[in-house]
Amino acid sequence: MEVITHNYVDEAAKNVMDSRAKKRFINAVTKVGRPTRYSEELVIDLLASRANGNTIGQSCLDVGIAKSTYYKWTHEIPEFMDAHKKGQELAKAYDDDLIRDNYDNRSFGFLAFESQYKRRHNCSETSPIDCPGFDEKNTDEENITAIFKSISDKQVSPDDATKLIHLIKTKQEVTLLPQIMLRLDQLEHGAK
Repeated sequence: MEVITHNYVDEAAKNVMDSRAKKRFINAVTKVGRPTRYSEELVIDLLASRANGNTIGQSCLDVGIAKSTYYKWTHEIPEFMDAHKKGQELAKAYDDDLIRDNYDNRSFGFLAFESQYKRRHNCSETSPIDCPGFDEKNTDEENITAIFKSISDKQVSPDDATKLIHLIKTKQEVTLLPQIMLRLDQLEHGAK
């Protein structure tokens, strides 16, 4: 929409005789409302917040805009839609790095993170995962190496990689279960 100068509006309003009609005419042809806060700097701040792993809501709070404004801009400003997609990629990359960095950290809480990850990145439960080099006969280290290689080659999504890593962790826990049960049994019989 082209911005119309007030002088031109005032000049055209002279042709409208009725004062109420004149007021309606002026309101119809001039832009009303607050000026937009949209700027390149604000977009950069939003992207920086998303790169730190923040959700859209958290990022909006960081820069001082409403979530509704954020989504309105994605529909109205094509450049902002591009920035939104880039922000989604940055947030997902942050979460993927978090998974890689904390694989061996037992206190990380993968189950809670996995459900949050799925919600944040619209991941769904789908078909079996095809990961080249991943085989149940391999050692865990070989399978983890195959997963990371497949992620870097873009053959497996980070969501699928998370599922495979969770599978490895579950296998490790199940493998240890008989040993734990035997030890408990020994302790129980030793106490009698």
